Amino acid sequence: MLSPWVHYFCEQTNEGNLKLQPKKIVAGVLLLFAFGCKSGDSLPDGIIPMEQMSPILAELQIAESNVARMNLQSYDSAKVAFQYKQLQILANYGVDSSLYNKSYEAYARQPAYMEVIYTDVLKILEAKSDSVLLKDRMSRPTDENPPQ
Repeated sequence: MLSPWVHYFCEQTNEGNLKLQPKKIVAGVLLLFAFGCKSGDSLPDGIIPMEQMSPILAELQIAESNVARMNLQSYDSAKVAFQYKQLQILANYGVDSSLYNKSYEAYARQPAYMEVIYTDVLKILEAKSDSVLLKDRMSRPTDENPPQ
């Protein structure tokens, strides 16, 4: 089991899978940054651009949800599985974990930037969710197209 937060940010479907609740994710992150961070003057040089950070964070949210659905018996196993997926995602974007962590921390100190990033993350997750739902609906037989 990952953490109680995973279940807060996800809901269980009829099939027993966990479905992300993007609005809760964004609201939680925004509250965290609104109350826990102070803003500085500017972002440091050499961090991941906001336009690239949003899709990375969206894919990491999906990966975390996928790991949660694995129903791994220990927290350590889930952590290792997520870290493996995280490294794969970062590699796909040509980013190492050091640069990702530096960038995340820089944006975390700037709530206005993080709000923009997580608004984009929410849009990406909603688009992916809509795409999956549409694909699922199209694969189901309808009354007009009964299975043969």
